[in-house]
Amino acid sequence: MGPVPKIAGQEELTREAIRERVAVLRSQRIEKMPYLDKAFIRAAVGEKNVVERESFVSSGPKSLEDMIQRAIQSYLPARVAHEKMELAHRRILVALRNLLPTAQVEVNRQNGVLSGSGYNRRNTILHFSQPIFHGGILWNTILKHKAALKQAARDSDKTVADLVRDVSQAYFEYQRALMAVAERKQLLDDTAKQVEISKKKWDAQLISEIENLNVESVRGQMESDYESAKQDLALARLELQKFLDLDLSENLQIKTLYDIGDFLNPTAQAKPEEKDSGKNPAKAARKAVHKTPAIADMKLPAVEELVDAAYRDRPELQSAAAGLRAAKLEEKIQWGNFLPEVDFIVDYGRNGEAFNDVSNHPVLKTQYKIGVEFKWNVAGNKTEYTFSNEQTPPSVSTFQGGSGSQTTGNSAKFGLLDGLDVFVNIKDAEVQKLEQVVALDDAEKEVVKSVKEAFYEYQKASIQLRSGIQRLNYRDRLLKLSLHRLGKNEIEISEYLQAQQDFITQKIELHKTLADYFTAKAKLNRAVGRQDFMPVERIFAS
Repeated sequence: MGPVPKIAGQEELTREAIRERVAVLRSQRIEKMPYLDKAFIRAAVGEKNVVERESFVSSGPKSLEDMIQRAIQSYLPARVAHEKMELAHRRILVALRNLLPTAQVEVNRQNGVLSGSGYNRRNTILHFSQPIFHGGILWNTILKHKAALKQAARDSDKTVADLVRDVSQAYFEYQRALMAVAERKQLLDDTAKQVEISKKKWDAQLISEIENLNVESVRGQMESDYESAKQDLALARLELQKFLDLDLSENLQIKTLYDIGDFLNPTAQAKPEEKDSGKNPAKAARKAVHKTPAIADMKLPAVEELVDAAYRDRPELQSAAAGLRAAKLEEKIQWGNFLPEVDFIVDYGRNGEAFNDVSNHPVLKTQYKIGVEFKWNVAGNKTEYTFSNEQTPPSVSTFQGGSGSQTTGNSAKFGLLDGLDVFVNIKDAEVQKLEQVVALDDAEKEVVKSVKEAFYEYQKASIQLRSGIQRLNYRDRLLKLSLHRLGKNEIEISEYLQAQQDFITQKIELHKTLADYFTAKAKLNRAVGRQDFMPVERIFAS
């Protein structure tokens, strides 16, 4: 049978449920934070947000990739970085527009009384201006905004890369906390029978008081550890949810990355090159007991090669370099204010005006103005010069005679120390350039430091993981030995419970080591500047 089509009433019911959910969330938000603007709350809590949130939560266990995609969509700093890129695009468009001619149309219609007689006037004129030379300011402004766009893009990449690292760390910590709670709960269930047997033996006076107190002490420690594990889980859940824009009450499920039992089966995970092909199966089995699972170590390049890769791929360095280029161009722009500015101007139109007793619709006659405007800041003194050739139609007083005027003009204006702000702007641009040099130097040092730290942290995590697996197998053998000796009454129940406690503690320590191992991979990817440099969630060699 095919899928059952939705009924219109069902869709309307769903939409109504969504609207009710939005209303509840908004009211809760207003109640918790009454000082927020209601318009902001309506924008932040909308139907689209609720639908996306419900869809994410109800889609089953999530992988790390699912978490990262959700975080990128809902992370406000990532949205801010994207908007900065949009702003840079618009600034480039404005700068390009400033290179092109500008035109303005002016239309006038006038009626009134002049010298006791009514008159009318009609006037339409086109104002046109074309920059000829602006000391390189216009072109350098375009280049500066392009550099700013590149800087904004790299800042966006950095924001996303930091988010991926932080979400990965929170994800692995949440996985560890989940595993720890499950292990502690399983331990309490597994030891309940032995504790009950110990109580019966104490009631029957078959064990000493010291033994009874030891059992109670171990059991109390298990319960205390379980409560601590639940607290850690709540905190880890809170840390992860802050990146996902989810309510604390919403159920969050994640996919399990590994089974701790795999680490207790060395034969299955032995390194292929160390396996015995079958000439002596018993010898191969004895050797396999001492093998460690083949942890998925990709052979890392030397740390110097990783640093070189980071120089190519880290967005911080590219952002700082783009910022330095923008600062240098800003300095050029400010120095360009000392060069002359030349604009070509044209005004062309039609004008007609007359007394009403002469004509209510005077003939429109041509008027124009062609000229060149010249501006120059000479050592802080603003100088202006304009050459123009202008023709004007007859005014209302000369309309009957039909005479107009034609003039060629030269005008100049000189200021006294009215352009000293340019010196301040130049110095400000020089300071900003030096600050960008410092920022680039700091970014370079931070990149080198982070790569080396991540490299050695990964090496340390790999060693600790192998060591942790060996210790877990050791504790597993001790636990089996304790169970065997308990069955023969060679040890007391408290000793067996302690062995179980030590085994579970080692398992939880291995969970932490695995979380550190995954996190070290994520940090190394971030340090190198490539999210796919190492497979973060992979443990065993293929």
